[in-house]
Amino acid sequence: MSEVISSMIARDILKATGLSAQDFAVLSQLRTTHSGERKQRDIQQFLGWDKSRLSHQLSRMTSRKVITRENRPGQGAVVCITEEGTRQIDLAQPVHAAAVRQYFLSYLTTDDTDVLTGIAAKLREGLEPQVNYDDFK
Repeated sequence: MSEVISSMIARDILKATGLSAQDFAVLSQLRTTHSGERKQRDIQQFLGWDKSRLSHQLSRMTSRKVITRENRPGQGAVVCITEEGTRQIDLAQPVHAAAVRQYFLSYLTTDDTDVLTGIAAKLREGLEPQVNYDDFK
């Protein structure tokens, strides 16, 4: 179910904006921070991708000028969203929200979503204790 729904959502985003699911995942991570930037290793950890996959994805995104990468002393590689990246993710987010409603939430009751939210919180707490979400508040 997860793969089918995710694929349908990704298809709608690609069709409407040209952003791949991977583009959307990275840009979403950057857009939710106050600064519009994250350490590359934190993006890798959050998305659960291997280093090579993320590096190739970021190279493609850099060439399209939606992100930049900087090596900073004491921080390592930092990924920053550009104005173009911000413009593109801002166009894609309403498409994403509409697709989530259409392909997922429209089939659930309020009670279903409450239960699902509780389950997701338990899974997140158990599976991602090393991830710091403070930057997303």
